[in-house]
Order: sequence, then C-alpha cells, then structure tokens
Amino acid sequence: MTQQARSLAPSLGRAQLVVEAVKWGSTSVRSGGVSGPLHDEWTVRICARSKDEPVRAAIYLESGAVRYYDKSKFRKASDCLEIEVKFQPWNWASSDYFSIGGWGVRVEDPALHGDLPAAITMAIGPGEVIRTGTPTPILRHDRSRTTLGLVVVCSADTAVDRMRWRLKPRFAPDLASHSYLQVGSFSGQEPIGS
Repeated sequence: MTQQARSLAPSLGRAQLVVEAVKWGSTSVRSGGVSGPLHDEWTVRICARSKDEPVRAAIYLESGAVRYYDKSKFRKASDCLEIEVKFQPWNWASSDYFSIGGWGVRVEDPALHGDLPAAITMAIGPGEVIRTGTPTPILRHDRSRTTLGLVVVCSADTAVDRMRWRLKPRFAPDLASHSYLQVGSFSGQEPIGS
C-alpha cells in the first residue's frame, strides 16, 4: 500500500515506525445553527510507534504547486505518533468544498458529501513501516490531486529552541526537498520542489 519516496538524506533513514492503527470516525453536526442540515464530519486517526528511538514529525499537504506543512503537533519527541486528520465542509448546504487537515486549502468534490472515506485513498495501513527521513504519503484525494503526508525524523537529529524544532545544520547540504525541516517555524508553506 505505501509507496514511500527515497530518503531526504541518507543519514536520516536509520529508524523505523510501525503503523498500529488507522481508524475512521464521524461526528454528526449541524451547519448554520440549530435549524441547519445535519451531516457527518469525518476524522481519520493514525497511530504509529517507533521501534528504535524517540521521533518528531511534520505533516504536509501537497495541493497544486504548494506544500503546506505543520510541525506544531509534534513539539515533543515521542516513540508514539498519533495523527488526526479532519475533513470539514466549507458550507454543507451550498458548496462541495472541503478542508483537509485544517489548512485553508479547499478541495471540491460532491462525493465528499456522501461516504467520505470511500472518496479518499488511504496510502498507509496497519502493520506498514515508516522510515525516518522519508516523505510518506498518508492519504490522497485523487480527484483534486491532493496528498497528505508525513516526514518523521529521529529526535537526536533535531535542535530545539523554545519548543520549535528543526533538523540540525549538518543535514542541510544533503536535504533534497522539504526544506521547511531546516527552519524553526511551526507551520507555513513552500513551493513543491524545495
């Protein structure tokens, strides 16, 4: 199921995580107040555990020519990563736009109003291995060509300043892409290819 890319830098790929669970859940909500339409908002939760050492992670969303990233959920190093991705409609009654993961990226697809998990392609499942230093797709929305993924790094390879982590400078010359791993910001965006 997983089609991982090559490691960003060979020395980053020394540890492994095993995906323990991938679970979908929904919550019934009303849009537009108490008289608005009742609908489900979906969340997928993924749990992965490091076999080797504590890790940190960054979630990224690639849409069009832009990669959005967020490192804030993984400020503290841990041997267990719990990833939660929410799918929320922009306006249930009058729009087919949805937000994936909380970024301001709109994905348009009428199928997301129905059985949302069926409209999403999971790229990872229980028992699969995630290698540190390797961008790993988690899920895709094929119609919009949007991919949500994860880059995991060993805690020992990071520097922390005021709860903001980044890769240690020695990895900069080898880093092929995902340059946001070198900066201390929690979240932001970059052109794909950097």
